[in-house]
Amino acid sequence: MPGRLTGMFFTQSRVTPGAAYLRRSGASAILLGTGVEEAPVSESGSIVSANDPAQSGTAKVVYILYLVGWVIPGIVQIVGVILAYVNRDSAPTWLQTHYEMQIRTFWIGLLFGVISLLTTMIYIGWLLAVLTVIWWTIRCIKGLKLIFEDSPYDNPTTWLW
Repeated sequence: MPGRLTGMFFTQSRVTPGAAYLRRSGASAILLGTGVEEAPVSESGSIVSANDPAQSGTAKVVYILYLVGWVIPGIVQIVGVILAYVNRDSAPTWLQTHYEMQIRTFWIGLLFGVISLLTTMIYIGWLLAVLTVIWWTIRCIKGLKLIFEDSPYDNPTTWLW
């Protein structure tokens, strides 16, 4: 649906039904009435994803390090959490949710691992260790799926997944 010229703005309503976007000088757009920050606009004038997939490389590496860490335990997960801490503050908001979840996965996983180790003497620790590996793996796979969709992690403070 073509837009209409109104003063110095171009109103466009074909991107999302019921939403109107303003375009200024072909560089960015603002969603009207929602207070949403500017989003990039392509050369054709359509709104493109504000989440740049090129910025997600380090977060992908951390997820992969966490998964490889079950084959090479110890140092690989520590490198992953250090990368997450280093990149968290300078990342865009949608990636900060992933870094926060990765940091929490490390610390909660460490807690679960210690509890599993301490309870192996009464044999329940082996079951807890297996459940910890499953929990860790699900969190990493869900995070990777969302990274490849250029989406933020929906609830990075959860203890589950």
